[in-house]
Amino acid sequence: MPSDPTIALLDEIQAKAEAATPGERELWTGCSWRRIGLKYRQGDDPILEPTVARDGWPDLMFRNAADVELMVRCDPATILALVRVARAAQAIIDYETTGAPLFLKWDAKFEEVYDALTALAPHKKGTP
Repeated sequence: MPSDPTIALLDEIQAKAEAATPGERELWTGCSWRRIGLKYRQGDDPILEPTVARDGWPDLMFRNAADVELMVRCDPATILALVRVARAAQAIIDYETTGAPLFLKWDAKFEEVYDALTALAPHKKGTP
């Protein structure tokens, strides 16, 4: 297990994504129920759907617990931090492969990547 909380978080998200049902998701509507299912699917096999339990209380059914765990773990702040990391990394790759200007000094771009990564885990900047 990595000692860096950011790497541990990325490892956790990666493991949940790898265990989840592959495929692009979409919101299904109809028959008075909203469900989450696969965009390109064969048949009606939702990933997450509402139900009514035997005791009459509403509940959720899901075919793979990893699908729900991934949805719960990937809150908007986490996704936005990952997007910032990916965009900063892509700017560096573009510069390396095409010479496209970064509009920032190298150290500023690396600082942006570092800041986005550290935003993913609750630890003080510069300390593991």
